[in-house]
Amino acid sequence: MRVTIEGYGTVKHAAFWAKSVPLLYAPFFVFPAKIKRQTGLLVPHIYYSYMDGLQYNQPFFWAISESSDATLYEHYMERRGLKHGLEYRYVLAPESKGTVMYDYLYDRQIDDSTPIPEEDRGGGYNYEGFRGDNEDRLNKKRWWFRMKNDQNLPAGFKAKLDVDVVSDQDYLREFETGYSGYEHTDSYFLKEFGRELDDQTDTVRRNQLNLNRGWDKYSLNVDFRWYDNVIIRKNNLPDGTQQNLPSVSFTGSKQEIFDTPFYFDLQSSYDHFWREVGTRGYSADVHPRVYYPVALGKYLDFEPSVGGRETLWQVEQYEPESTMEEDELESREIYDVKADLSTEISRIFNVKDTRVDKIKHAIKPQVVYEYVPELEQEDVPGFVGTIAPKRLVTYSITNNFTARTSERPRPDSETGLEGQQEQGALPPKYSYRDFCRIKFTQSYNIIEAQREENGEERRPFSDIKGELEFRPYDCLNLDADVTWSPYDDEYKSYNAILTLCDRRGDYGSVDYRYTRENGSDEPGTRSIVTKMFVKPFDPVSVYWEHERNLKEREDIKSVIQFRYQFQCWSFGVTYTHDRTMDEREYLFEIGLYGLGEFELGRYRPKKAE
Repeated sequence: MRVTIEGYGTVKHAAFWAKSVPLLYAPFFVFPAKIKRQTGLLVPHIYYSYMDGLQYNQPFFWAISESSDATLYEHYMERRGLKHGLEYRYVLAPESKGTVMYDYLYDRQIDDSTPIPEEDRGGGYNYEGFRGDNEDRLNKKRWWFRMKNDQNLPAGFKAKLDVDVVSDQDYLREFETGYSGYEHTDSYFLKEFGRELDDQTDTVRRNQLNLNRGWDKYSLNVDFRWYDNVIIRKNNLPDGTQQNLPSVSFTGSKQEIFDTPFYFDLQSSYDHFWREVGTRGYSADVHPRVYYPVALGKYLDFEPSVGGRETLWQVEQYEPESTMEEDELESREIYDVKADLSTEISRIFNVKDTRVDKIKHAIKPQVVYEYVPELEQEDVPGFVGTIAPKRLVTYSITNNFTARTSERPRPDSETGLEGQQEQGALPPKYSYRDFCRIKFTQSYNIIEAQREENGEERRPFSDIKGELEFRPYDCLNLDADVTWSPYDDEYKSYNAILTLCDRRGDYGSVDYRYTRENGSDEPGTRSIVTKMFVKPFDPVSVYWEHERNLKEREDIKSVIQFRYQFQCWSFGVTYTHDRTMDEREYLFEIGLYGLGEFELGRYRPKKAE
């Protein structure tokens, strides 16, 4: 082997062995030995798909300059055609950067809801399209354009741009994996910009330009939000989707009013609601609130507050037509009152443990009363919205558990730190961990309690909601919540996710979801997702994932992976069965650490960011 830094490495008669078994042989092999980013071909994806047949995806990386690059993709699918992809990235400063991605496919196949006969499954062509909805997908020109940009502007303003436009409702669900698939794009945007894409099942996708400016106690946000209804656009139907062009908000955080015992905060907004079909117009809303926190004796904290709300609106066009006047400035004035009463009781327990020496248990009972008067609002348009009267008492009790851990200094024979600490020369060091939180909440609706029954039972008490957060160790997390109806004497929902791990990297999680459908004895949703990663022995690891719809008693997705990982290379086999798409994928992966890792849907080369 000969290697030239900033050049290439050449290998003659290279062999890849797994223990004593030769798996691959190359009489001559060339690889880049570049420290800086270089233009050239990246490792391709070659795999076979149940729906798409043999596939070959070849990326080409173009290092345009020190601050920008582009990657072009040519993705050949035996049964679908050639999908073209482009990704362009630039960085002007740490907070001024952007990424633009575009894919285009002239699909040979359409989805007209025609199922494949059972006798033909497994052989020949097996494309049925996405089976999760009742919408046909008849277009052959398919594409997806998305971008995210951050930009610093003069006067302390910052701009954020999000664009997400797709040709049809099935595209993102069919092309989830791969270089330019939904999963890769979503994780990349979250990592680089801190903002995710809408879920791949959403057929109304958000596009937004945000301008914001922050001060110590105030903030200004200007949003231009456009919601693209994919199905309506694709079928050329009248679009009644409400757009915010623009939406301006100015907020002030809770702060002291000069040197008085009073505090205030502020919520204000201005919106232009536009739609192709339907009522549209303008609205402005100002909602300040004044607080007067006091201590009642030694044990109670009481914080009454009053807010005043002024709303102005002007309707550009009523649709359908209304007797109300258009282009007339209307207003609504209303006030609200809130009273918050709470206290906290705590006790510290000594614990005989090697590290944890004390645990604090704090109990916080709280009662909040909210009042909004009843107001005539028949002339208020839908884009403004009505304000419902409220006389609500919400009571809760929260239990917080905090552990104090002593951090013992390491032995030092020269300085004798341990001896100095024992003699009191050095103060002990402690760390604190909130390892458990338990909260129960319920509300009592006074308006509902005083309502005339008229054959319908009054139900002033809300469902009781319980929440649990339990994190005693870094590798043991339990999050759960439950709601229980005091009238139906049954659970309305309960959800829990348990995660376990150990020091060598094994982990497992169970995510259970249950929600009862309103007005029915049947569950609305009931599912369980299980994930597990274990190393039965070095260097072999096993990953298993399974999602099941317990309501329909059918499996949704299964993944099983076996991996052999040595110091500088790995070999893996993965099988994925997505029953929603009726898709099976088989992946054979070889990873050569330091050169890159090749696998279905992802390639991580050693190139500079």
